[in-house]
Amino acid sequence: MENIPPVLPDGFTVPGPDTTDPAALLEETLSGHRKFQVLATACRLGIFTQCATPRSVNELCTTLSLLPPITELFLEALVAQQLLVKDGENFRNSSYADQYLNSASPYCLQDQVNLQIHLAGLWNTLEDALKSGPRMYNAKDWFSDLVIPAMAVNARCGILQKTVRLVSAQPEFPSAKMLLDIGGGHGFYTIAFCQQNPSLNGVIFDLPGVLPATRRYIDQYKADRVSCVPGNFFTDPLGEGFDIVFSSSNPGGKAPSLIPKIHDALKPGGLFINKQGNDTVMTDPLQDLEWNLWTVEGMQKSPRQYSFSYSLSFSDYNKRLSEEGFTVREVIPLTDQATMTIARKND
Repeated sequence: MENIPPVLPDGFTVPGPDTTDPAALLEETLSGHRKFQVLATACRLGIFTQCATPRSVNELCTTLSLLPPITELFLEALVAQQLLVKDGENFRNSSYADQYLNSASPYCLQDQVNLQIHLAGLWNTLEDALKSGPRMYNAKDWFSDLVIPAMAVNARCGILQKTVRLVSAQPEFPSAKMLLDIGGGHGFYTIAFCQQNPSLNGVIFDLPGVLPATRRYIDQYKADRVSCVPGNFFTDPLGEGFDIVFSSSNPGGKAPSLIPKIHDALKPGGLFINKQGNDTVMTDPLQDLEWNLWTVEGMQKSPRQYSFSYSLSFSDYNKRLSEEGFTVREVIPLTDQATMTIARKND
């Protein structure tokens, strides 16, 4: 007769405290996935643009070619996430959704959502990465089409304003004529600096695959005093005669080999302004893993998020500045995860 294992493998013994639900952890992980998929789908469909004014289920279904029964459940899920508000039979944006998810808002984070959707796809192929290594991208596909637009919309939601206000308050800023933005990406910082100082001309130095996105923003804001120079700041000359060199969230900002080049690019008394992630708080193993799911040809990553094989810690980098011809004037916390150093080239 077949030996059938008992339904209760250890009799009536419970494998843990009576109040413990061992499936709770599994449910918690799936809950985050559910919430993201609801948000991402709503963004793809344009729900938050539609619901800038109240809409009924039938109106949304007619406009977006959706099925009423499941669409109503979908909208109720958005209400539960406090992204929509239900008024009688109608649904409208919450204040958060109207500010950050409505395409008509200047602070819309749709490009950040697009990047997150792409990153979610990398997690779906995690097993492939474990067996075959990170997915390889060319610079245009990764930076110009995905990362730079996401960084641009994020910057505009607060960190851009704070950074520009602090830089504009520096005593050297009003008389500055030339600014170099190394790894400038979207170019918003340089565009804004030039708007604040009508005598300032800005140069954005970045990889050729990045600059198509930069030029889109320059054209959008009619920034005729901002130009682009394609190149690799690790191997190509940066130029000279600049009053300010600015660096924000790029791998050059913690690479000691670039300090002499930045020094040479500045006039005596010029400013090097370096905004970088605060490496003392970036300790999330999941973020470290995600950082290693993708790469771009030639990129020399180290395992920890946003770090590279040549990176110094932020504090060690600032010490190196002091040793190589700069006086560190201020170190300013911008957010929980970003800090800005203002250093002056010695005369």
